[in-house]
Amino acid sequence: MQLTLEKLLAIPTPCGETGRLWILRLGLHELTCPKEQADDWVWLVDHTIQLDSVQCLLVVGVRLREWERDRRPLEHHDLHCLLLEPGIESTGEVVCEQLQRVVQRTGVPRAILTDGGRNLHKGIGLFRNDHPQVSHNSDVVHKTALCLKKILTKDERWSEFLKQCGLSRKHCVKTAMAFLTPPVLRDQARFMNLQAILKWAGDIRRFRHDLTLNDGSQVEPWKVTLEFKWIEGFAEAIEQWQRLLAIVEEVVHYVRWEGYHAGAAQEIEQRLASLRGDTLGDQLIDELITFVQEQSQSAMPDERLLGSTECLESLIGKGKRLEGQQSRSGFTKMILGMAASVVKPTLEAIQTAFTTVKTTDLNVWAQKYLGQSLQAKRRQAFPPLAKGTKAA
Repeated sequence: MQLTLEKLLAIPTPCGETGRLWILRLGLHELTCPKEQADDWVWLVDHTIQLDSVQCLLVVGVRLREWERDRRPLEHHDLHCLLLEPGIESTGEVVCEQLQRVVQRTGVPRAILTDGGRNLHKGIGLFRNDHPQVSHNSDVVHKTALCLKKILTKDERWSEFLKQCGLSRKHCVKTAMAFLTPPVLRDQARFMNLQAILKWAGDIRRFRHDLTLNDGSQVEPWKVTLEFKWIEGFAEAIEQWQRLLAIVEEVVHYVRWEGYHAGAAQEIEQRLASLRGDTLGDQLIDELITFVQEQSQSAMPDERLLGSTECLESLIGKGKRLEGQQSRSGFTKMILGMAASVVKPTLEAIQTAFTTVKTTDLNVWAQKYLGQSLQAKRRQAFPPLAKGTKAA
């Protein structure tokens, strides 16, 4: 039967709660359905934290043969959700036990990729004691951020530059120059997000000097000149920092597409040759080439291993957005939205999930892994007063 526009408009629109339950059922099915046993799985592993006392271990997997065939940056639909488990304890021993359970779903993986968290590192080390053939690789993005942090925290110009950015932000935010304010670097992972503030530095310098941009229609040029004259004192430093960023972007782009392999370090060195000639830049290039060479040693001949967990980080971010304000109260059933997000929304996949998983299954899963929510505990601790009862 062909649906006309009139018939489509006549179909009742489901309420928001119904849509939420559909997402959860799809996620729970993805989390519990059988996976193919194979020797080419690569696990991407990370913790997501919303309350200090509770962490959630997320393990997603991708078949290495499939990635090598299409070789490109990973997308959510390339992943399979293998484990999504909140818990109060997240010691190395606990992580190892969780990974052992994932083996029952996929078999022993070819490699595990992480961002280098301490408990993860210990847990994977214990896991590899039983499975020494498994490679443990580190995410290239986090490594580049650590290298930048080591260089910039020793650079007195950088701390002074950030100080001046903060002052200009304070001066401009409630004025006609609000559109010129420097971006805010996040407290967490700030060295993974330098692109925005260095791009702003270049843009504001051009705006100060280019009269076709700064024509006075939005704000008087003299005010801009006065407020941001300090940035010219950092002209040389900004160019140097932008060169560092260019080095990082080149390395990250390469590993996203090509992975870790026997010729990776040599190919990256060739690509970075034009960026040499600066003390800090050369130091960064040498450190990153050494890192890629070390990571590539675990790749077998003619094999490429994944080197970026950005897709996993993106998936965790999407899960937090799905939880919305509820994330302030700890984990809720909506963390299953992360598992739902990796599902390719075909008719067959959706029908299978809805046939297999019922709403009661969601409640059973939530009771087992989430227990009583923070809000439920609050309602129990602070019950409403009966009519006529005065508060103490």
